Amino acid sequence: MLYYLMYIQVKIDLLKYMFKRKFYLSACIYIKKGGVFLAYLWTITVGFLLMLGLIGGVFFHFVRSALDPQRHDNN
Repeated sequence: MLYYLMYIQVKIDLLKYMFKRKFYLSACIYIKKGGVFLAYLWTITVGFLLMLGLIGGVFFHFVRSALDPQRHDNN
């Protein structure tokens, strides 16, 4: 029984070590290989969405003001 418990503990420790090592390696690969590229992609995406929102807001403002009947009354 004691041997079996020691075997389980060794397996758990090995799995913990492998998980930490794998997580560390995946984080390093992300930073070295894809981190900067993904940061550029996110920056471009967010900038594009902000630009679309700004253009859409300006367009909506001018269309709404152009279609406003009270603004064009000559009374």
